Amino acid sequence: MGGSGGQDSVFAAHEGPDYVRLLETLQQLLAIRAATFVGALQEACDLLVGAMRADTVDGFLYDDASDSLVARASSWTPMAQRQRQLGLHCQPLTDGGSTVWVFATHMATHTGHAEQNPRELRVVQEDLGVRSQIATPLNIGGRNRGVLQAWSTQPDHFSVDDLLFLQAVSHWLGLVAHRVELLETLQPDSSSLHVAHQEAVAALHERLQEGDQDVADPETASRVYLLRWKMQRLEESRHETEAALAAVEAAFAESQRQIGALAAALHSNQERLTQHEERLAQQVAVAQEAVRTRRKLEEKLRHAEDTIARLTLHHTLSRHS
Repeated sequence: MGGSGGQDSVFAAHEGPDYVRLLETLQQLLAIRAATFVGALQEACDLLVGAMRADTVDGFLYDDASDSLVARASSWTPMAQRQRQLGLHCQPLTDGGSTVWVFATHMATHTGHAEQNPRELRVVQEDLGVRSQIATPLNIGGRNRGVLQAWSTQPDHFSVDDLLFLQAVSHWLGLVAHRVELLETLQPDSSSLHVAHQEAVAALHERLQEGDQDVADPETASRVYLLRWKMQRLEESRHETEAALAAVEAAFAESQRQIGALAAALHSNQERLTQHEERLAQQVAVAQEAVRTRRKLEEKLRHAEDTIARLTLHHTLSRHS
């Protein structure tokens, strides 16, 4: 993975995975039912910024007209607003920077010291004050279409687990987007064209069967052939789209199943961790009580030794007297 600096201390901000935080975020991600991909992307950014304790989480999509990465979704935070004021919500590929680098190389990046990254934009380092960044490509339908990233002003804020979690969310969002795009191809426009072609072909066939010489000429026959060919292509295209949609639905369901299994595993781990902490607390309490008891016994033993020493001395003095 790309990135610069801070990777030897990536766990400085988190001592270990926050299972409860990840579990709650996974469950909320599964509950997203936005009608559009941008809507789902926005909900995901809002969830991730809290889960990762980031200053902003952004979903950039490539805009061909401007040859730029445009933040189509951003968490509603002060940094996100400042980012827009600085014009960083639209990043031309020619300007470079870490976000563009992730898009261009199809590689994730992770750094805890963005101020030391020579490829980072100075406006990001100085005006926005970014110190930690994790970012991953956003693939939709097998094509790199953007970048999902998180920024923080705190050095070494994000852990490796945070990056892996961001990559999992990016993969899930890619499935959501591809599903939406495939569904859009099956909207009424396509269906209306399909019906219109069917009606035209049926009408021409009917006239041909009636022996209409004006219709049965070579030009009309060519029109019929062309309509049949268009109909066949439309049917094939529709079948291909439906097959692709079925594959995406299956992948989407499998992704949900895996996330659900992971959530269950995290919940189980949290329960075991809680039980372990309770047992450890009990063991510590027993050990502390044992130490207190030992100290009491040692005090009693010292008292008994002092008493024996005094009695011995008294007895010795009595004999000499």
